[in-house]
Amino acid sequence: MIEMEVDGPGIIRQRTVLRWVGVSRATLARWISAGRFPAPVRLGANSIGFHRKAVVDWLESREVARPRVQNDRDGAGSGE
Repeated sequence: MIEMEVDGPGIIRQRTVLRWVGVSRATLARWISAGRFPAPVRLGANSIGFHRKAVVDWLESREVARPRVQNDRDGAGSGE
């Protein structure tokens, strides 16, 4: 799991968000366009950032919504 500093600066850079979320820049852009991810904040002509709290809240909501997956040791998927 990626180590996240929840109590850091209020704005985090896109490269940090990509590392935390584990998707490509293109996927993140699609999610933002579709309203599935918090909107970025323009920091300058060529840079964007994200509100840390919005990203952390989004990640926490994804953890709650993720279905529990049984592994093969539990007997799931053994085909018997």
